[in-house]
Amino acid sequence: MRTASCITASPTDFIVIDRQLYSVSVKEFLEKQYQDKTQFVDRNPLFRQWTPRQRNQLVISMTKIKIGFNERLVRQGKEVDGIYFIFK
Repeated sequence: MRTASCITASPTDFIVIDRQLYSVSVKEFLEKQYQDKTQFVDRNPLFRQWTPRQRNQLVISMTKIKIGFNERLVRQGKEVDGIYFIFK
């Protein structure tokens, strides 16, 4: 179990979430993300020849981001740090 001290400089409100509820909520969220990414990889013909281990490593390394309307993802001519796929 972790313990910590918290000292505030002024009156502060805290929201406390039960440890078990937090664990269940986070677990469900992470499982849903993993499932969504796995389905994307499984449906994409680009990865069909990959081994299950390679596909799983890809799923684990993927990060889902949201880009708003008219937001720039990358600038033409600039180096990018990954490969981007459109996920609907």
